[in-house]
Amino acid sequence: MNKYISVHIVACLTKQAIDELVGQFRSASNEQVKHLHAWADTMAGRLICEWRAEDKETLLEWLEERNVRMRGDSEWIMQVGYETSGNRNG
Repeated sequence: MNKYISVHIVACLTKQAIDELVGQFRSASNEQVKHLHAWADTMAGRLICEWRAEDKETLLEWLEERNVRMRGDSEWIMQVGYETSGNRNG
């Protein structure tokens, strides 16, 4: 499975609502899509998520089934082809 990062606008969601949404992502994870991490800034109205998925299309379909749609250039999904942490490349 590939790793993906997604960015979502959550301008009108409270921390509690974001917590509930992320909880739904976790509980709905399956063999094709798995939610790994989430970071949010309620003041900026942004949510960033890390995923494992078969492919981008599968992740998009999975999100749409949960009423999360990518709108405009402000929301996007990127496949991670390179990452580094500290002194480790991968």
